Amino acid sequence: MEPVESCNYIRELKFKKFLVTTGFTKMQNSKIKQLDLEKDFDKIFVINPGLTTLTKKDIFEKILDDYGLKTQDVLVVGDDINSEIKAAQELGIETVLYVSTWNIQRIKNLLL
Repeated sequence: MEPVESCNYIRELKFKKFLVTTGFTKMQNSKIKQLDLEKDFDKIFVINPGLTTLTKKDIFEKILDDYGLKTQDVLVVGDDINSEIKAAQELGIETVLYVSTWNIQRIKNLLL
């Protein structure tokens, strides 16, 4: 497993960074370790829906509270408009949607 090219840029950013991810704890932690992400984030949150009812919105609120941040001081970058992007927008946090190199709306577009 290789990090995406933008990981190198993210590593150079000089502000607090948090990783909030959802999935099975063991699998998510394995990905985090393989990509060597522990050193790149101030804190990593793995939300295992089988073990908790917490959501990304709950974690974003916790980060705001724990670090004394205001919504206007935070930017959420994510690749899922219905997950972290929606959660951040509900809290009034500015968002950036990260999309892959290729983005299609329908599988038939692969044939074009």
